[in-house]
Amino acid sequence: MLKINKKKKYFKVAKGFTLVELLISITVFTFVGIVAIASLVATQQLNSSLKATRNLYDNMYFTMDEITRSLKEGRQFQYESPDKTSISFIPYNEAISSNLRIKYLLQNDTVYKSQEISTGNYSNNQALTNDKIKINKLQFELLGNDKIFDTNDNINNLQQPSVKIMMAGENKEKPSVKFNIENFATQRDTKQ
Repeated sequence: MLKINKKKKYFKVAKGFTLVELLISITVFTFVGIVAIASLVATQQLNSSLKATRNLYDNMYFTMDEITRSLKEGRQFQYESPDKTSISFIPYNEAISSNLRIKYLLQNDTVYKSQEISTGNYSNNQALTNDKIKINKLQFELLGNDKIFDTNDNINNLQQPSVKIMMAGENKEKPSVKFNIENFATQRDTKQ
């Protein structure tokens, strides 16, 4: 806004902002605020996705490590199902004549560890995966055997037993994360 000073005949500019200047500054600050909020929301979503992925992999590695360590120290392995989704063995610290067997199996999208004590029935089912994870596949492939018989039915330990473990699944929560893990366990105890 201009004012004319009649005595000195010059224009004096009034201090302040015009309406156009205010609208432009409000628009710029609004745009910067929207970009900042959008980046904050995106960062929070990425953080929750990474956290879900981390929890999934932590649980899967725990499960795979538990199975692998037990299998390395087990003996007299055998499949407990025709589709090779469960395996049982005698733990290392048990005598071969012992009736205690450990079994790993997939049941209702969860991996379980069970124990059998001379009854033929497995009990003490212990879930190794948490309820936020869906296991789609658990499969064992037994290579070698504890005892290999020759033509005279004499026991020869020709091949050290080993087990290939394959596990696949996904996270039940959003964001959904899929995984596929394989591991290989070779028996440590060569004394039968």
